[in-house]
Amino acid sequence: MIRKIYCDNSATTKVYPEVIREINKYLKMEWGNPSSIYCRGRNAKIAIEDARERIAKILNCLPEEIYFTSGGSESDNIVIKGLAKKDKIMIVSEFEHPAILNACKRLEEDGYKIVYMKKTDDFWNIDEKKNINLISFMLVNNETGTIFPINEFKEYKKSFIVHTDAVQAVGKIELDVKKLGVDAMSLSGHKFGAPKGIGVLYLRKGIECKPLIDGGGQENGLRSGTENVPYIMGIAKALEITYKNFEKKNKKMKEFDEYFIKQLQLNIPEVQLNHFGERCSGVINLRFDGIDAQNLLLYLDRYGIYVSAGSACHSDSNTPSHVLKAFGLTDEEALSSLRFSFKKPLSRRQVKRLIKVLKQGIALQKQLTT
Repeated sequence: MIRKIYCDNSATTKVYPEVIREINKYLKMEWGNPSSIYCRGRNAKIAIEDARERIAKILNCLPEEIYFTSGGSESDNIVIKGLAKKDKIMIVSEFEHPAILNACKRLEEDGYKIVYMKKTDDFWNIDEKKNINLISFMLVNNETGTIFPINEFKEYKKSFIVHTDAVQAVGKIELDVKKLGVDAMSLSGHKFGAPKGIGVLYLRKGIECKPLIDGGGQENGLRSGTENVPYIMGIAKALEITYKNFEKKNKKMKEFDEYFIKQLQLNIPEVQLNHFGERCSGVINLRFDGIDAQNLLLYLDRYGIYVSAGSACHSDSNTPSHVLKAFGLTDEEALSSLRFSFKKPLSRRQVKRLIKVLKQGIALQKQLTT
């Protein structure tokens, strides 16, 4: 029997058993509609508000600044489209998730002005700062683990709204919205032990945002639709589990990262770390020059080792990662890169087996191309 090794937690994570139990409780017992005024409906409403308070405590914000959505893509779209103004400029980075970039493309088609930046440093050279309405930078890049200094925009906070897609940041760095200096933040449950189909949007009180969905006015009018009570309770539980003993878990992940990279470098001469500034633990992007990453990924899959050749949104496309290209890699270098992402450290035995299979896959490719 093949012992499987999952190294693609940036794509999705396994749901925590405690989260499954929490969801089942609200599926079986408290299944009422939160908009109903009788007891069963009130119980569901009370549960949602409790989840809102628990999440707000972790993000250091007000409960009324927390909105529940279907995931990171919807949260991103609400901010990008709901806050856009035709007489103002919106700034985003070139290495954002497609949820941001494609939303911006749609706005451009409708006449909105978008400025794309390669790095935060570029911001200081923009002459039209007074005309900026919104700036959106990913907090932790989903392909490289690069941490972006969002708090550098703090001094301009009164001039424009700062949004961050923090989908990949959960469990890797602290998410204190006040320390980060952000006005809006997107989270997606399935990246940290909750199911797919549930997300969170933090939106600072006082910011007027146009809703994408018209309906019954749930979520304070920003996101209509009957609330998914079981999954809302699940995402609150998952966030609490993720940040319980955070410093201890993060220290272990950093130690594992160092060990894993060192073992790779000792055993595989071809490996190069795609490293672009400060990087969080748990996301490692590696380049194997001269090797086709997609073929290597499929070889690893045969042995029950699961990795990614980039964002899960484009994993079925053998085109160079727009993220790696934005960071300066050539098409060839991008196409020879793999992402390894971890929720917790692998055992030494797992690392040894992973490296063994990697070496076999590389050797086979070289044999077939010579």
